Amino acid sequence: TNSYVYGTFPLFLVKAVAGMAGDDPAGPGNSYEHTVEWGRRVTAAFDTATILLVFLLGASVFTRRVGLLAALLYALAVFPTQLSHFWAMDPYLAFFGMLTLLLSVRWVRAGDAAAWAYAAGFGLAIGLAGACKVNAAVFAVAPVLALFLRIALRDQLRLGLRWRGTPLWRKKAPPPWQWAYDISMLCMAGAIALVVFRIAQPYAFNGPNFWDMAFNQRWLDDIQREQDFQKGNADFPPFVQFSGTTPFLTPLKNIVLWGLGPALGVAALAGSVAAGVVMFRKREVAIALPLAFLATVFLFQGPRFVAFMRYFLAMYPLFALFAAWALFAFWQWSRTFDRRPAMKPVLPRRGLAGFANLHDAAGNPLDS
Repeated sequence: TNSYVYGTFPLFLVKAVAGMAGDDPAGPGNSYEHTVEWGRRVTAAFDTATILLVFLLGASVFTRRVGLLAALLYALAVFPTQLSHFWAMDPYLAFFGMLTLLLSVRWVRAGDAAAWAYAAGFGLAIGLAGACKVNAAVFAVAPVLALFLRIALRDQLRLGLRWRGTPLWRKKAPPPWQWAYDISMLCMAGAIALVVFRIAQPYAFNGPNFWDMAFNQRWLDDIQREQDFQKGNADFPPFVQFSGTTPFLTPLKNIVLWGLGPALGVAALAGSVAAGVVMFRKREVAIALPLAFLATVFLFQGPRFVAFMRYFLAMYPLFALFAAWALFAFWQWSRTFDRRPAMKPVLPRRGLAGFANLHDAAGNPLDS
């Protein structure tokens, strides 16, 4: 089709890198051959940086050891490694998704200047994510939920919420209207995201001036046509392969069997479900942001007729994170159980619900 529905930021970035390297000169010597090679190199660099973000997110939500194991699991995962060898948009999307989530997590408990800096950071990240693929708008769930958690943890102590295993308390009441500053930060982030998207995805707008913010009708038509393809409302030969597939179950099967591999896939699913149990039973809201991000991406992409594996790439870092947390918690529990042979086993108790008891049997994996 005579259209382009992906983002232009990766194209602009790779074009600039190739030009600075002298492999994409202007004029008669211009060639796509070397540009695509630089595209693959830049994509690999972004996916490598995602490994670092997985570690930082694991250290922020759980512990450094969990973060290190999560980074290792993601680095060894099959599908992210394969996709990073191609000049595709999804590794960029996964990077900016993890950056948005990491900054949102840190914003929850940040104060003063740091909070404004984190808000500006995830505004920038969402804007660039949208300039990679427009459906990155769903990543906004992270800062929006972070806003509610930030207010609840500071102003609503009677809820009994915990952050990384620690009950919260304060010596004095926060200043009145403090929540207004939080909303102001989120609005600032939204404005930054819009400006960044305007710069990095200029063909989405009519122009010709920078301040002309009306959307380009042709771009909107291209997006609408792509949505029709995604929902199966229009016939397109490459998508015939998805005929007869089951929403949610087919992409989940592909993630477990081929994207992560059966062992890591099962550990990831078990860890994700167990994290949800811990979140509700312990009121542990540090887990809420990664879980909400994971669920949002899956609920957004899962019911679609077209379900390429790369559409779910943003979930892989979080699957690695929850698999690492589950494995580390199980290892802690097994060591404690070996030292106390008379202790009653807690894992078999009502399946995954009993997994939450690892907090009691082996100490809290969130702050150990």
